Amino acid sequence: MGMLANFAWWPNREGFEWFLTRVFPHLSARVQLHLFGRDSDRIAPNHLSIQRHGYVADLAEVWGACDFTICPVISGGGVSVKVAEALYNGMPLVGSRLSARGLPLDPDPSIVLLDGAKDWIQFLNSGAEGLAGRTVPRSIADRFSVEAHSLAFSTFLLESR
Repeated sequence: MGMLANFAWWPNREGFEWFLTRVFPHLSARVQLHLFGRDSDRIAPNHLSIQRHGYVADLAEVWGACDFTICPVISGGGVSVKVAEALYNGMPLVGSRLSARGLPLDPDPSIVLLDGAKDWIQFLNSGAEGLAGRTVPRSIADRFSVEAHSLAFSTFLLESR
């Protein structure tokens, strides 16, 4: 599994610390966690099951390194860009319900939203293997494309003159 985030941003750090202390110690030793993004090479302890990649210029490296992404946001506000980015790129996602707030998502087996460490542990130890090889359907992924929002954005810019 992978996590793409700006780990210098406090909600990402807080969510990762929650995951690292409340969920990760209870996962199967087979689980590999790949961390990508700003400060990802500094945030996690040395651990055989954690790969710290740091900043990557090409997000294809992220999608190619993991079967699904996680987004354990537990507080903060705004839209979770990392969730939108993962879904746009077809990556299955395990996230908190808060991480998907305000996003137009239909129920789909490639998107798993959980709250509470117990639910995360149970899913990651038993159901997460089912995410390998899945992709987010285009009908959901396309909602996060530039094309899907360009007309509304252009209209907003023209009307704000």
